[in-house]
Amino acid sequence: MHGPSESQGASNEPGVSRPADGVTRPEPRESGEGAPLDERAVEVLSHELRSPITTIHLGAKVLRSPDVGEPVREAVIEAVDVEAFRLLRVVEDLLVVVRHDAGASALRVEPILVQRRLSDLVWADEAGLSDVPVQYAVAPGLPAVMADEEALGHAFRNLLANAATHGAGAAATEVVVEMAEPWLEISVLDRGPGVDPAETERLFRPFYRSAHAGGVTGAGLGLAAARRLVRAMGGDVVASGREGGGSAFTIRLPVAEPDAVGAAD
Repeated sequence: MHGPSESQGASNEPGVSRPADGVTRPEPRESGEGAPLDERAVEVLSHELRSPITTIHLGAKVLRSPDVGEPVREAVIEAVDVEAFRLLRVVEDLLVVVRHDAGASALRVEPILVQRRLSDLVWADEAGLSDVPVQYAVAPGLPAVMADEEALGHAFRNLLANAATHGAGAAATEVVVEMAEPWLEISVLDRGPGVDPAETERLFRPFYRSAHAGGVTGAGLGLAAARRLVRAMGGDVVASGREGGGSAFTIRLPVAEPDAVGAAD
């Protein structure tokens, strides 16, 4: 993958500082970004970190025992693997939020063709995603966008995980990639409980849990991290309800300038 075009100057996008070296650095934003953790947030974070660590610790003790049979050993290994991945997700999302809100994150933004990289943005072993089918609809002739591929993959996986968690059972998650001037949009659509218009912005606050989430638990960091990553690229992530029920979470990415298109792979 090639570096950013030499003609690329400072970004005019709000909340983004993009110098000629192609490294974007977020500026302070409003809407609660950078706010200190409250007592409830600390409690949620404590649980989301302690729970997988406890499972991993106890699992290690079980595996040390010479009396453990093979079926139990395999079950423990599977549980440890799942919880280790869950812990990795929480830590990665937490680091994104902390670094962004401290103005310390830096992304390598360059022209990429999303339609060529879409399948590479999703980890094959992403916990929970393999159980929910995903249907893709990609418009033809899409232009290159300005993005950091690793950060975009992180944000996209978070939206897919959110749809898998809150969607309607085994109903397929839909991914639609199309132009919506002036953005290229990647929309992740589900048929879950939907989005209350009154809380669309609160959904992107760290540790926020919607009253419509039912018994679903989690750290409440995935959407917050996704929005911060995409905003650091000069884009945005927005939420809305769907006609017929369900939610739409959309990544909006800035289109690359024509003189930078040749650099996209």
